Amino acid sequence: RFIVALTALVFVACSSQSDSKSESSKLEQGKKIASESFHALSGKLMKAMDAAGPEGAIEFCNLEALPITDSLSNHYGATIKRSAIKYRNAENKPDSLELAALIRYSKEISQGVQPKPFVIHVNGKERFIAPIPTKALCLSCHGVPGVNITESVESKINATYPNDMAIGFQEGDLRGIWSITFND
Repeated sequence: RFIVALTALVFVACSSQSDSKSESSKLEQGKKIASESFHALSGKLMKAMDAAGPEGAIEFCNLEALPITDSLSNHYGATIKRSAIKYRNAENKPDSLELAALIRYSKEISQGVQPKPFVIHVNGKERFIAPIPTKALCLSCHGVPGVNITESVESKINATYPNDMAIGFQEGDLRGIWSITFND
């Protein structure tokens, strides 16, 4: 009995250690994928803005952001998604877990706490969640109409995204989250 109990205890301890190592590994992997995805998207977004201003950025996001994210998903063997409560593209509407994370992060920010990435287990898979803060450059398309958003940009947003909710942000606000589900 003692040997069976000891074996079970060792198995549980090793399993917990393994889960903790796996979670830490997925956290680092998620940070890397989110960072590289951000750089891929923002690099091309900046080129579009340089070429055609915020209107060009809106066109880029409408036509190219999701295909780039899908391509990166294939490259990394993960499902990469950006999600937000106030989303512009309906493809970025949060699922229930993402909505809970967005609410959690919003509450942390309102309490002066810097939100941190985390990994959660869902349906036998691990999912990485990380906040996306609003940067100053984002405000030309996601800021306040008449303050950061010009009339022409507002018109382009309304024409491209008739159900847009992704405005009214200030620098430092929670713009959304990265939601990366690992397929392995």
